[in-house]
Amino acid sequence: MNIYNHRVTYDEVDGQKIVFNSHYLKWCDHATYEFFRKGGFPPYLLEEIGMDFVVRKATVEYNGPAFFDDILTFIVSIEEIGNTSYEMKIRILNESDENVADITIKHVNAHSGKATPIPDEIREYLHSF
Repeated sequence: MNIYNHRVTYDEVDGQKIVFNSHYLKWCDHATYEFFRKGGFPPYLLEEIGMDFVVRKATVEYNGPAFFDDILTFIVSIEEIGNTSYEMKIRILNESDENVADITIKHVNAHSGKATPIPDEIREYLHSF
């Protein structure tokens, strides 16, 4: 599912005008919130229904560079759903549909300060992918 588009800004690149690696995870955080927002779960509602996801693990595979002023598209899929966690895969494409990066993130619901079961309505949404 196409979740999020981002234009690379000047402050996100290095001297060669290539995106500095730390920005990919920041953008994935934005894509995660947009994923839930598109499902009818804006951030304030996630908190209200007992969902507070934290990153347990993140793996980034860089497949090609992204440059200043590129428009990147974030494609999200759900790979695994557990009792208290889920694994999300985010593919980042450039305007030529070239795969710039594949990122896998395992989120844990830590609403109560520890691993907590994912609320039923969120679980249903995750299963729709």
